[in-house]
Amino acid sequence: MFAWTFWPALFAHLALVFPERTAVARRWPRVVWVPYAMSAALWLWLQAPMSRDSWTATAGLIAIYWTVALVELLVGLGSTARTGSTPLIRQRARVLLAGFGIGYLVPVIGTTLEVVLHEQIPFLADVWRLAFVFPLAVAYAIVRYQLFDIRAVVRAGTVYSVVTAMVALGYAGLLTSLNVLFARLDLAMSGVVAPLLVAFVVVLLVNRVYARTQALLDRLFFRARYDAGQALARLADAMTTTLELDRLAALIGGTVDGILHPERVTLLLADDERGAFRRVGGGDGLAAQAVLATCLAGRREPLSRETLLADPELEDIRQACLLDLDALDADVAVPFVFRERLTALLVLGPRRRDLPYTSEDLRILKIVATQSAVALEHARAYHALQAALRRVQILESIRAGLSKFVPRTVQRLIEQAPDAPELAKRETDVSVLFVDIAGYTRLAGRLDAATVDRLVERYFGAFLDEILKNGGDVNETAGDGLMVIFQDADPRRHARSAVTTGLALLRRAREINAAEPLDEPIALHVGVNSGRAAVGATKIEGTAGTRWTYTASGPVTNVAARLAALGDDAIHLGEATTARLPSRIGLEDLGEVPLRNVEEPVRVYRLRVPEPVAAAV
Repeated sequence: MFAWTFWPALFAHLALVFPERTAVARRWPRVVWVPYAMSAALWLWLQAPMSRDSWTATAGLIAIYWTVALVELLVGLGSTARTGSTPLIRQRARVLLAGFGIGYLVPVIGTTLEVVLHEQIPFLADVWRLAFVFPLAVAYAIVRYQLFDIRAVVRAGTVYSVVTAMVALGYAGLLTSLNVLFARLDLAMSGVVAPLLVAFVVVLLVNRVYARTQALLDRLFFRARYDAGQALARLADAMTTTLELDRLAALIGGTVDGILHPERVTLLLADDERGAFRRVGGGDGLAAQAVLATCLAGRREPLSRETLLADPELEDIRQACLLDLDALDADVAVPFVFRERLTALLVLGPRRRDLPYTSEDLRILKIVATQSAVALEHARAYHALQAALRRVQILESIRAGLSKFVPRTVQRLIEQAPDAPELAKRETDVSVLFVDIAGYTRLAGRLDAATVDRLVERYFGAFLDEILKNGGDVNETAGDGLMVIFQDADPRRHARSAVTTGLALLRRAREINAAEPLDEPIALHVGVNSGRAAVGATKIEGTAGTRWTYTASGPVTNVAARLAALGDDAIHLGEATTARLPSRIGLEDLGEVPLRNVEEPVRVYRLRVPEPVAAAV
């Protein structure tokens, strides 16, 4: 009578919460205890002394309560089978609807009619045998759809039972064999020694026996699990030699597809710069502040729609996570965690053939994530390294290209402080060398442009070697002229370098003239002046853009240009430069010479070429 009284309460309870909670149960969680309170009241009423008619009426009320609760359960299961929130919930509802409907509806209604009408229903006892349909339906669902995750329990129980039996038989067999052996050898043995020796042997072999038994049972009765284990082993082996992100994503996706058969598998990588998750292969990703990502970072466990709907701890974030899953068109999201940081997400669409994701499936996905997290991070690091190397190659190419246009001093300043190079103008003691090709205009008028360009390139190419060898910076070129700046901590040293360079340029011009004679040989006009000048960047800004030049400006530069304009196949020096040269150099004093655009006459010295003099400087 106790079981009969409380059975309707169980049906009513299931109707409220299984396979998913109804709106009433979510709003008022304690409503599930109301049916039990009614059953308890009816049972207590039956225990009280009463007349036979009262007891019969109460029994009829319980029978009606039983039928109503069962019908309520069937209606709820039917509604859930059509409109359940996930495939797993809908499939469970269909199985339970078939089991309860076929197994219990007719017997319960028949029993209720018999109790209420006081008439015996024919073959009612035989009809109650339909109740076996319910466990058969659940068993079919377990085998066919893995609905209730009992397979893992059955598997573990089977493995442990077989291993226990094998260990017991092995222990008894070894112990008996050992006793027989000692008896035949007429050896005395303590009653404790043989069991201890056999137990030691069993301990040595039990792990191997367990592993072999588990593998054998998996191959025979749990083939899906065995195949999943083999696929995971192949994935782990392949990831040891894979460093390309796209290839690794394909390996992970292929393994998951082979085991679980989802409609789609997508890998999302965390973007360290933006914090968002970008989809490998392109497409929409996941925002940086997505609730789903925050939840997965905290749980570190695969999260399915079923888990979201069933876990009361996730109630506050349930809707937001479901919206994120909808945006990804996914049923399951798996976190990849590396060093306490969420580095990637694996999202799976619904399973094919409308199969649900079980707890065993989520366990496999967690193994995949654990195996892949380190390999994925290595691939990301390798990808970042490759990108950095490409950037370095590009920068080296740019550096090599810019070195043809940018003075060496500017290159050094930028290399020393790329973010804030010291390019501002500052007063510095320098020596400025001006070189001009005499008769360039006449030469350009007599020869074709290609020949003129070839000659200028040959002369300037030879000049550049001498300039760089002596530490000069080619600052400006203007068709037939060069401006070179020499800097050094010792003012005498940069003055000597400038004069030595000028002598070398005159010598190289004579060598080229001798090797390639022209009707009118090339003649160089060279001027050198020393002193303090404003050295640094000059910004030229216009409506079309901005251009920066790095040069020396001031009277020192202007005088050097005017000295070169004096002509003559020699070097014309300013007084400041002459004062820094060794006294043994033979200089010709030209006295005070007025220079164009220079207010005061300038003391000018001339240094002619002879080769021994060039070597002596």
